[in-house]
Amino acid sequence: MDKEKKSKGYIYLSRSLTDNWIWKEERVFNQAEAWIDILMEANHCEKKVCIGGVLINCKRGQSVKSMITWGKRWGWNRLKVRRFLKLLESDTMVVLKTNSKTTILTVCNYDTYQKPWESDEHQMNNKRTSNEHQTNTNNTLKELKTLKEGELTLDLTSEKFLSSWQSWVDYRKEIKKPMKPTTIKTQIKTLSKFSEDEAIKAIHDSIQNGWTGLFPKSAKDLEDEKTKTRNKNLSNPC
Repeated sequence: MDKEKKSKGYIYLSRSLTDNWIWKEERVFNQAEAWIDILMEANHCEKKVCIGGVLINCKRGQSVKSMITWGKRWGWNRLKVRRFLKLLESDTMVVLKTNSKTTILTVCNYDTYQKPWESDEHQMNNKRTSNEHQTNTNNTLKELKTLKEGELTLDLTSEKFLSSWQSWVDYRKEIKKPMKPTTIKTQIKTLSKFSEDEAIKAIHDSIQNGWTGLFPKSAKDLEDEKTKTRNKNLSNPC
């Protein structure tokens, strides 16, 4: 957005407008109305949406409405919706990403359409989140220093591991079971007995399965399990 556009200021257009009888009037939308509708329907905060059994992470400034859904809102056929969205994309107003379930629409420069104070608040939240992540990383490094060098069998200070560990910390917070310092130290000590890849796999497996604990397995353990399963299948053929 150039300086001339910025100098024109803002008007406060509440999303509650869509509940007003003026907006609900049955009609075929024009392009301006469709664009305003996109701005009001785009997420103002990140959230997860389940579509057809697939969980999609819909970020701030995005919408996961399908072209069919937009068409029903605007009174347009699917082809007209597609042409309009492609027109917006060609003018760098939106970015489209289509998958097997829907079309993810991202409004370009979304924050420039928000109230100035809301945009500032969003930036402050991002900074706060970044600071929290740094604090968690520092706590992890602090716990590592309490372990004897001989107990460490992998580089737990690598960026790859710390990224996975941060996902684990965030996951525990999301399920309302944040870890206490004692738990953190115990889990890190357990992971330190395995290779980096084994430790990271344990974290990913626990998150995917909704577990609250970590259950790392060595490559040898995994191979033994495969052998047992294979032998069991051979002894019990269908």
